[in-house]
Parts: sequence; C-alpha cells; structure tokens
Amino acid sequence: MTHGSAAYMTQHTPVVVERADQDDVLTEREINRIIDERMTSRAPASRSRT
Repeated sequence: MTHGSAAYMTQHTPVVVERADQDDVLTEREINRIIDERMTSRAPASRSRT
C-alpha cells in the first residue's frame, strides 16, 4: 500500500509541475504588475511621509 501511494504521487508530480509551469508564467506577469503598482504607490507614500 505504501508503494502504491508513492507511485500515485510520482505520477501526479509531472502533471502538477506541467500545470504549475503554465500558472507560474501567468503568476509572474501578474506579480510583475502588482510590484509595479505597489512601487508606484509606495513612491508617493514615501515622499508624503518624509
């Protein structure tokens, strides 16, 4: 039974990795946009606080 679980996990790993790869591309683009927006939002906030 333990071997069956390991095989199931190993077989699922490639599928998850492949899907994660595509998700990572979208996530990276979204993160880049969020970082850009946060940086632009932090710039005026930092000046206002100073």
